[in-house]
Amino acid sequence: MSAELIAGGSNAEPAPGPDDIAFHRHTERRHMIRVKNALAAGLRVSPADPALILACTDYLDYVVSRFIDQGRANVARLMPRVAAAGDEEGARVVADIAQTLTATEAALVELRAGSAAGRNSGRLPELLKAADRFVVFYDAVLASRKDPAQQVIERHFSSEEYWALTNDVTGESIAREGALFEAVERLAPASDGP
Repeated sequence: MSAELIAGGSNAEPAPGPDDIAFHRHTERRHMIRVKNALAAGLRVSPADPALILACTDYLDYVVSRFIDQGRANVARLMPRVAAAGDEEGARVVADIAQTLTATEAALVELRAGSAAGRNSGRLPELLKAADRFVVFYDAVLASRKDPAQQVIERHFSSEEYWALTNDVTGESIAREGALFEAVERLAPASDGP
């Protein structure tokens, strides 16, 4: 990733190329797993550190929201091509992805509500309960999934077309993800850190 892109660059910021986009999305996924693990570890400590739990939920809210948006955009792009090609396997994969996105969105709404209760009203039990449910959901649903769309995408899009259509990586998104991750790093104990 170029230094100009990471730092925000000038107004004429270069568009990231496919390798930059893939690299950043991979970084987001690695960080997401580490933050989820830090959250799980933070929930096992008594008393829990509300600042750490909130930093983790802020990070997960941002990154999982990005992944939901990316997934919904992929579903919207894939559905017409899959249908036009009569790709029944692809249609099943796309439908499964859509269901998982809906479930993930519901889990994220619950996490946000718990986070708001903890942050705005000091209701730590609600925050901890919502965070725990999200970790359980993540481990049961998201951690067990591979990227089923990739094979379907490769059948219906060239690599160049796919990356051009899915470029949502900006200097701002990189900076925000990095700042949220650093907040978790600062608060997580070294042994449990992200």
